[in-house]
Amino acid sequence: MGSFPFTIAGPGVEQDVTAVTTTPGTPVVFATSDGAPSGAYTATETMPTDTSSTGPGTWRMTSAVCNGASVPVVNTPSDQPTSATASYTAVPGSDVSCLFTNSFTPSGSIDIVKTSEGGTGRFEFSVISPNANLEAVGAPAAVTTSPGQPVTASPSITGVSAAPGSRYLIRETLPAPDAGGFWQLASADCGPNSIQVDLRRAGVLVALTPSNPHATCHFVNRYQPYGTLSVVKNTTPDEELRPGEAEIDVACTDGIGGPFSIPAGRGAGDSGIAVIDRNVDCIVTESASGAAEGVAVTTTAELIVDGGPPQSYTLGESFTAELGSDTQLVITNRLQAPSPSPSPSPPPGTPPPGTPPPGADPGDPQPPGSGEGSETPGGDLAVTGSTMTAWALTVAAALLLGGSVLWGASRRSRRRARHDGSP
Repeated sequence: MGSFPFTIAGPGVEQDVTAVTTTPGTPVVFATSDGAPSGAYTATETMPTDTSSTGPGTWRMTSAVCNGASVPVVNTPSDQPTSATASYTAVPGSDVSCLFTNSFTPSGSIDIVKTSEGGTGRFEFSVISPNANLEAVGAPAAVTTSPGQPVTASPSITGVSAAPGSRYLIRETLPAPDAGGFWQLASADCGPNSIQVDLRRAGVLVALTPSNPHATCHFVNRYQPYGTLSVVKNTTPDEELRPGEAEIDVACTDGIGGPFSIPAGRGAGDSGIAVIDRNVDCIVTESASGAAEGVAVTTTAELIVDGGPPQSYTLGESFTAELGSDTQLVITNRLQAPSPSPSPSPPPGTPPPGTPPPGADPGDPQPPGSGEGSETPGGDLAVTGSTMTAWALTVAAALLLGGSVLWGASRRSRRRARHDGSP
């Protein structure tokens, strides 16, 4: 659409008129002449200079048809015409009707500059026009060879309209993920042409206008290593201290985690390694230690990120496992058996071991195990039945010997008394 001044010159006549189009593809009548003489006529058109409605670009006369016949057209200069001329000879007695067609080539452009960080790769783009039913206007690609070094994608997008309201959607296709990580769009900036940036979908909406018909968009991609998360549990394999299972539950966003247990007899276990492609928040709890009744359990937990210094963690609290980091939670149970009960104290007044019974001569022989320095303490559970039997026989022999001595002494006393005349 535009305003097209014409000068029509013929035998004895010259007329200046202007054609104003308002709808692309719809012709308008801009000049009439009744009774014009026959002869050669030339129509010279001046191209529009006002680009406020079209944006920058080039107009040219692409065809001229008079009475159904094409006539020669000359655009001057040929690359970016400022004028065009078409000539026709009217024969006597004929009516002449000429249709002039002009086409506009917009000169809007879009350049894409790519920088990759953390790696290199091939990055493909598609550029579509929402104004033209999502028509594709280009598919440039960039191949980076050095991290941090910008590369201009090719081919550039040229010859697109920069008329008011012209918008273009740039979509990026990222390289496929590999075992170590994936690519993501870190930033995109099209300067004054930017309308909307969607980093998650790797898309940018840009506008070309008569005042800003050329857009240069800078895309920065970053190779992002995956993160990992693991939970390790250390406990005791002693089944007397821990006859039951130790049970741990790992609950993270995005459904990552789950319960795991350590059966009796094993000293450690883990959740396995979860690979994460985003930051996740986690809560870890211990529902059972598996310890026997009466066994004291001391639990500690530490977070270790990328092999760094341990950080104290309280079970049941939330922590974040970050993308690109190796996060490990180590839980340790220390189990201690209950202390044995002390031996009961003897009742008050009980004589210490080895004390002779009341009325006994301190010089009398004491039963084995009762004197100081005895090899077998009194009441020791280590004394066996055979030892007790031997001790009993020894006591019996001693009593027999003692009885013999006492009996013999008694007989001697009686004889002495009888000799002395005693009764």
